[in-house]
Amino acid sequence: MARKKSVKVAEKATAVNAPAVEPRPVGVRFDRVITQLLQFEELTLPDGVLPTPAPGGRTSVQLRLKVAISTPDDGAFDSALVFFDSEIFPDPAHQPYKIRVVLGGVFSHVELPQEEFLDFCRRSGPTIMFPYLRAAVSGLTADAQFGPVRIDPVNLTGATITE
Repeated sequence: MARKKSVKVAEKATAVNAPAVEPRPVGVRFDRVITQLLQFEELTLPDGVLPTPAPGGRTSVQLRLKVAISTPDDGAFDSALVFFDSEIFPDPAHQPYKIRVVLGGVFSHVELPQEEFLDFCRRSGPTIMFPYLRAAVSGLTADAQFGPVRIDPVNLTGATITE
């Protein structure tokens, strides 16, 4: 017997035009992502032990991030490289993997004070780079024996990066 589900649609809301806000130019440009290392290892389990599917199809993931900012040796500070060195450890009962990804994001600026540029790289660099890390891990593990690793979004806005 087929199930029926009915959904009550709310009355149509009226739209109100909000005033257009011009974005304040930051003066920083995200130029590119550099993939330095993609490392995947399937861990050996004791004989007779097989991973079980994770409840809901998603396994918990431990994530260790190291972020470093590197600037040119000439002291120009017109560009910076934000390194994302990450180790990902899914729950070994479901996905016995060890993953390491190192990415670099190249940022540049025009006419921005040095300290403001480095502050932007510290605060916003990891937030900008994180989706690239998630995509790299997902792609790296797409054909893995026990399923791909999916890293949930993480709010890095409040994180402060120290040098």
